[in-house]
Amino acid sequence: VLSVVPLNSDHDAIAEIGRAQGRILAATEDELAAAVETVDRALRHPLMRRAAAAATSGQCRREVPVGLKLDNGVMVEGVIDLAFQEQSTDSPWTVIDYKTDFEVKGRLEEYQQQVSLYALAISRATGRETRPVLFRL
Repeated sequence: VLSVVPLNSDHDAIAEIGRAQGRILAATEDELAAAVETVDRALRHPLMRRAAAAATSGQCRREVPVGLKLDNGVMVEGVIDLAFQEQSTDSPWTVIDYKTDFEVKGRLEEYQQQVSLYALAISRATGRETRPVLFRL
């Protein structure tokens, strides 16, 4: 739901998108309610409000595939959940990777490295400073 809902959505809009996603995934009513509440809380977070503002000015990217060749020759690929640039085109990019508490348990360091690699990929592609953020839901 969080990957497709407009970042400025209200609770009703989130619920509508949640119902559609829930049908696709055959989610239970409890799962759907939990997803809608989680997304609603996430979108009210100040960081996500900043992303919503950036989206209105065209400075936001969501679900972006990325590839990066590290100095040791290793290729890294992934999908960036959200990246946005505030104010002007010379401001830093904020790179966000969403994780649930369940996912993070025992893997925090791994996920911090993942979002840092995503930020590095954007920095190399744009020549701009980046700020990686692990956004725990």
